[in-house]
Amino acid sequence: MINWRDLPPVPEAEQPDFPEDFTPSQTFLRHMDQCDRAAMLHRVYGGGAGSAQLNRGSLFHETADRIIRLSIESPEEIAHPRGDYQPTPEEVADQTSRKVPPDLGKVILAEVMDEHPELQVPAEERDALRYLIDHFCRAFDPPPPRQILGIEKTLTLQTGGFRVLIRPDLIVDRGGGLCEVNDWKTAWPPDSESFRAQAFDAAGRPRWAGNFQLNMAAVVIAYGLTDDGLPLGRFDRYRLRLAFPRILRQDGTLDERVVEVDALQLAAFREDLDRQLRRLREVCIGERRWQATPGTHCSECPAPNACPLPRYLRPESQHAALDSPAALESAAGAWLFASREAATIKRRVKKAAEELDLDAVTISGGDEELAFTVTPKVEIRDREAMLAEAEDASREGRPFSREPFIRRTESVEFKKRKRKP
Repeated sequence: MINWRDLPPVPEAEQPDFPEDFTPSQTFLRHMDQCDRAAMLHRVYGGGAGSAQLNRGSLFHETADRIIRLSIESPEEIAHPRGDYQPTPEEVADQTSRKVPPDLGKVILAEVMDEHPELQVPAEERDALRYLIDHFCRAFDPPPPRQILGIEKTLTLQTGGFRVLIRPDLIVDRGGGLCEVNDWKTAWPPDSESFRAQAFDAAGRPRWAGNFQLNMAAVVIAYGLTDDGLPLGRFDRYRLRLAFPRILRQDGTLDERVVEVDALQLAAFREDLDRQLRRLREVCIGERRWQATPGTHCSECPAPNACPLPRYLRPESQHAALDSPAALESAAGAWLFASREAATIKRRVKKAAEELDLDAVTISGGDEELAFTVTPKVEIRDREAMLAEAEDASREGRPFSREPFIRRTESVEFKKRKRKP
């Protein structure tokens, strides 16, 4: 019998090559943080197949890099024509704030797409990129050049027997011992309120930044070196900012999640990184044991069909390749079955709650519950008669009451809500 929780070593012929100077990338370590086998498959298949989403991210980051450099290195160019673009007087006036006008940003995006025809993106994604750049230009307030420590700057750290490398989108010295690390994501953000709330504990203290890349970047910035062999600087606190240009808020900022961590928390993050790298060296590479651990991350696996776990043990990878009418029909059938089953279970829970005289049922494993919610409703019996009475009352100067024309009822629903303390 196979112990799926402790898989046997990978045959030596299937073990990927790891040279002496192997430098684990952030993506490799992010996969390994969730599943050792996914990291191995990332190494075997060179990161997996490309996708429109990955290409979209590459095009956006290249464009954002140029926009930032333009705003801090050559602000006078913002007021001058570039290609076929002619700035408006208002945009020229914005030069004092060093902001790049959105239309100029779109011109830069077009240049980047023309220079990288290998990064194929469909028309829908190209349109999304234009919106992303528009939002980015409107929201990005360039810091003074002297505060910028790096734009896609390479930093390295020798730790755990490996040399790890990072290239954060933007590093800024905000003064007062505060270093800000920025990471822009082109995907839609998770549910904003709950996503931001998860960044703090009950006492309001910041915890896990919610992004492996940002945590690792802060560790390497704090303990590592730049290309010239010097530390980037010494800071007391690190602001980790994960921003989503998909959403431009009414106040002109991007939807984001920001936490600050101190040196003590960074020390714990570094211990985690050291522990992970020791496991990579001693267990994964040394013993050729690459354990497969299923979860929601299965949908991001570089090669899900090469996973040794049977499909019924990794449901998140089910219907991962919807690339044919037959696969779509199968996935749609699975959805229909699951939705009907979920509705049936909910009806049974509701009936049992009524029989047990319960107002709410706690959902195990979280802070939510299914509860009977009473919602008042007002139904207008005769709208025309009510409007006529209101007109007569106004004309005659007497009070108007709508009560004779309405019927008040209550609707009782059994639905999910946050559990009350």
